[in-house]
Amino acid sequence: MAGTKERTTLTIDAKTKEEAAAILDELGMSLSTFVDVSLKQLVRNQGMPFRPTLDVRTPRRLNREEALREMARLDALTPADVQAGLASITPDDERRLLEERDV
Repeated sequence: MAGTKERTTLTIDAKTKEEAAAILDELGMSLSTFVDVSLKQLVRNQGMPFRPTLDVRTPRRLNREEALREMARLDALTPADVQAGLASITPDDERRLLEERDV
């Protein structure tokens, strides 16, 4: 049996909200539905409905505006910027990049 609905106001970082809404839109789900489902799972599991992680395995597709911004940023890089960026890559990052290149 479904309970009564109650309007709730959330404060969310604007960029995070925009990015999340775009992903959810591709999945055919609204932000409101996602929050509702997540809270139901929280109650059902008596804990987090997902495992918090920093490990992002699936790259997100950039929208047109983001792609243009990234291209402009890359165009502005100097050879010294590129060299500094390459020097900051960890051995694990280098291995992963090589593996992705060879796929």
